[in-house]
Amino acid sequence: MRKLACVVALLIAFPSAARANVTEENFVLDTTRDLVALCGVDAADPNAMSAIHMCHGYFTGIIHFHKLMGEALEGHVFCMKAKGEPTRNQAVAMLVEWSRAHPEHDSMEAIDGVLRWAADTYPCE
Repeated sequence: MRKLACVVALLIAFPSAARANVTEENFVLDTTRDLVALCGVDAADPNAMSAIHMCHGYFTGIIHFHKLMGEALEGHVFCMKAKGEPTRNQAVAMLVEWSRAHPEHDSMEAIDGVLRWAADTYPCE
């Protein structure tokens, strides 16, 4: 039920007219564009469920990795807790919206795109 709610929330947040079908190449996650394609997938896409799962797993992994490395190195790229941490669905929706507003970052590696978004959205002060 939670999975369905995640898909529905993303569909409400982003109109389907702005999305193309997800391709197998998107699942390789070479670029921020690939990640955004997965995270902003249309529910009618035959790969919708897999895309959402991949998006959430990748995104969550980056956040966890950043937390662990930031603590180990005593320095963070972003500070979500300073402004109140969003839910995973909110954060993913925010990433998609940010990426569509900043297409100049589409060709960045996916991890770099997420970290750029997070640093822009949640700077450490």
